[in-house]
Amino acid sequence: MLFAGNIDPANPTSTAPTDFISTDLEAPIVDEYLLGYEIEIARDFTLGVNATVRERDQELWAPWIDYTTISGGPSAFVHGTSTSGIGIIPSSAYTALGSMATGTVGCFSSTGPCNLDGVGFSSSTQTYYIGDAAIMGGLTDAARRSILQNRPGYSEDFESVELTATKRLSNRWMLRAFVSFQDWTKNIAANAIQNPTNNVGDTTLDGSDVIAGGATSSGAFGDVFIGTSSWQYNINGMYELPKNFRISANLNGREGYALPYFGRVDQRASTVGGPLDGLLSRQNIQIGSVTQFRTDDIMVLDLGVSYLLQLGGDTTVDLGIDIFNVLDDDTILQLERRMATTYGASGTSGPSAGRIDEALSPQVFRLSAKVTF
Repeated sequence: MLFAGNIDPANPTSTAPTDFISTDLEAPIVDEYLLGYEIEIARDFTLGVNATVRERDQELWAPWIDYTTISGGPSAFVHGTSTSGIGIIPSSAYTALGSMATGTVGCFSSTGPCNLDGVGFSSSTQTYYIGDAAIMGGLTDAARRSILQNRPGYSEDFESVELTATKRLSNRWMLRAFVSFQDWTKNIAANAIQNPTNNVGDTTLDGSDVIAGGATSSGAFGDVFIGTSSWQYNINGMYELPKNFRISANLNGREGYALPYFGRVDQRASTVGGPLDGLLSRQNIQIGSVTQFRTDDIMVLDLGVSYLLQLGGDTTVDLGIDIFNVLDDDTILQLERRMATTYGASGTSGPSAGRIDEALSPQVFRLSAKVTF
């Protein structure tokens, strides 16, 4: 199969696919190396260290193809023919169209409380690019056909170290703990870039952190970027008191997730270098680096007390009270990251950055009873 199903905006009723799939396409490769060591320093206590090194290569991408590299144009391409001769539009075909105005990171509300990290930071001028109609007019058309292929010059490196401690239940107490440190970065060579604009996520910045999560643009978790914490830890333990009472605690902590601010540029066809098909060309331009700003670090403490009531025989009732988020931490988990929307010469809309979308759940009490017989 050489084509991927798509809709041709120039001929929307056509049943012929518009995009290509490379005949040399290969599955992405992940090389991972794990090394662990554990030592028992006492009969009931162990320490351990785990190291992980991972590399991702041959990632997939779908750049616009250069029609001039296909004899007779895309419509003349014969199904079953090798796609090795198909080239992509070079980054040199993109023209620096303008720059985002230097501004400050500010909240969406001028009257309410502002919890936005980096308020007052002056964003550096960021140039954005668009496919110049005069150049690209001969290289593509309104369909903007693409080819799904392996991305040359792009890879990701992940490294982590985890330290662990385990005390099994003996002498009336137990403990488990870990602390981990990680680094996840991307390598981007010049041939891995088609659009030179550094869009949200640092799409053109070599050595930048990789951001990933439930979503990277919209949806309920559109502003959550898991995997961007460089450290995290957990400690939990339990102690048996006299008279069948037990107390337990759990402490979680991590570095705040990345908060990549961006400015949205909507370039209309009426302006110089506008899109070829008269449609709106939208780019979300990264402000600063992807991890320059973060949400606050999180530390959540949970406590519990339980009592084992023995009713006779094998019947017991485990009564408990638990308090989650004992410190009633209200750390913000999601903030709107869009600073502004620019419509070329048509004007701008105000920023929504700083709008709180999600915060840590408040303190919760739980009473429980578990009957075993």
